[in-house]
Amino acid sequence: DKSRALTAETYFKRASFEETVGRLETAATYFVRAAEILPKSDYLRRAAEAMLAAQDLMKARDYGTRAVQSDPKSVEAHVTLARVCESAGMRKNARRELQLALKLDPSHAYAKDLLKAIKDD
Repeated sequence: DKSRALTAETYFKRASFEETVGRLETAATYFVRAAEILPKSDYLRRAAEAMLAAQDLMKARDYGTRAVQSDPKSVEAHVTLARVCESAGMRKNARRELQLALKLDPSHAYAKDLLKAIKDD
């Protein structure tokens, strides 16, 4: 409904602001709130990134997985999940997500670089 969407959008905007002023823990709280109210890919992906920055890899993986499930064609969702997997030592999963991202956008420079870095290790 409209009020939930508006509330989620407000939390997301607040999170983005908090992030720009360096209050990452507060930003993470608001990204998670937005994702829980309205689980759309962008909100879930940003919640995953915030949890990754906070080193909460279990929550990061959960939000990243949900972001990909919410929008399987989102290159950024696949890349975020790959970053989470790589941080958790799940290199095979990270490579798979990056390969999926590159199928969607073969020119995505960051995905290419990260895949090369993971393969080179």
